[in-house]
Amino acid sequence: MNLTFNISDMDVLLKKILSYHFVFVVGFLPNPLFALETDKISLKAGYSRAIEDRSDTNGGSSDALDPGNDGFIINTTAMFNSQYSDYFDTYLDFAWLQYTDRKVIIPGLGIVHSAELEDSAIQPFIGAGVGYAFMYLDDSPSAKLDSIDRNGQSVVFTLQAGADIPLSESLSLDLTARYDMYNIDSSFLQDSGLTIVKDRGALSVLAGLSYHFDSPSRSNYVDEDFDGVTRNLDRCPDTLINVPVNEAGCPQYRFNINLSFNFAKFGIDDIVEHPDFNAAEFLKKNTQYSVRIIGYTDSKGSASFNEKLAKKRAIEAKQYFLDKGVSAERVAILGRGEREALRNSKGEDSDLANRRIKLEFYRTELGAE
Repeated sequence: MNLTFNISDMDVLLKKILSYHFVFVVGFLPNPLFALETDKISLKAGYSRAIEDRSDTNGGSSDALDPGNDGFIINTTAMFNSQYSDYFDTYLDFAWLQYTDRKVIIPGLGIVHSAELEDSAIQPFIGAGVGYAFMYLDDSPSAKLDSIDRNGQSVVFTLQAGADIPLSESLSLDLTARYDMYNIDSSFLQDSGLTIVKDRGALSVLAGLSYHFDSPSRSNYVDEDFDGVTRNLDRCPDTLINVPVNEAGCPQYRFNINLSFNFAKFGIDDIVEHPDFNAAEFLKKNTQYSVRIIGYTDSKGSASFNEKLAKKRAIEAKQYFLDKGVSAERVAILGRGEREALRNSKGEDSDLANRRIKLEFYRTELGAE
C-alpha cells in the first residue's frame, strides 16, 4: 500500500476543506463585505492559558473547586484584501477556548498588517480586533452549591502577532500568539458564602495552515524576473538577470561575478556591460551596494607585466563605473596578476578563464571581505 503524501496533495485536500468552510463563513456575512477580496483562510489550534481572579465573601463556597486555567484553542480566520487601505487587511475570526471546566466561544473581526522582509520569504503580521465572548461552565465546581451562575458574556478585545512561513505556492504554516481580553464573572453560592471567579482573558499560542486564494490582485505565481523565486514570495520582483538572490528574491548581501577577456586586450565596456550581467546597471539600481574590482591575468608573460596589466584592468574598470555615475567611495580596486588562478592546467580554455576581472559586490554597511 502506498502511503506517500506530499505538499501538493495537501494543497488539494486543504483547498476542498477550506472551500466548504469559506461558504459557511461567508453565508453569515453582511452584504458590504462581499466587496472584499478573499486573501486566505486559516485553521489553527494550540495551547491556551486562562487569566482569572477569585474572590470570596463570608468565607466563600467551601466546596467550590478552583477553576482550571490550562486548555486548548481552535481558531479559524478568513482574511480579506481591503479596498480601503493598502496598509491593513480585514479579517473575520472564530475562536473556541476549552478548559477543564468551562469553554469560551469568541466570534470577532479586526484588522491585520503584514510586513514584507527584504531578506526572507517569512511574512510577519500583527493585528487587533474586537469580538464578543460567550462563556459556559461545563462542570459544576461542587455538588453542594445552593446556586451557580453558569453563563457569562462580554465584549472582547484581541491582540495577535505571528508569521506566515510559505510551504508551497498557496499553502503556508501559520504561527500565532494572541491575547483575548474580556470581563466575565461566575458566582457560586453556598449557605452565606459567595465565591466569584473573574475571568479576565486568555493568552494562547497556535500553529496551523493557511490557504491563499488566487484573486485578481494577486499575481499568478510566476517568476517575472527569472530569479527562481515566484512573484508571491518575491520581495524584489524586478531583480536584474543573473543576480544571485536569497529565498525572498532579493540580491544576496555578498556575491561575485567573474568576467573574462581575450589575451592582452581589454575592452572594459564589452566586459562590464556583459550580456549576462550588467554590473553598472546593478550598481545604479542598487545604491546600497559597493563593489571591489580585482584584476587577474593568465600565466603568459612575466610576473611584473601581469601585475601591472591586472592593476590596469582594475583601474580602467573603476573609471568606467565612475563615468557611469557610480560614486568613487563605492568602488575599490585590487590587482592580483596571475595569482589565484581559476584553472592551473595549460591551454587556451584555462588561460581564458584566468584572464578576468572579479567584481565582488557587497552591502556597503558590511564592508569588503
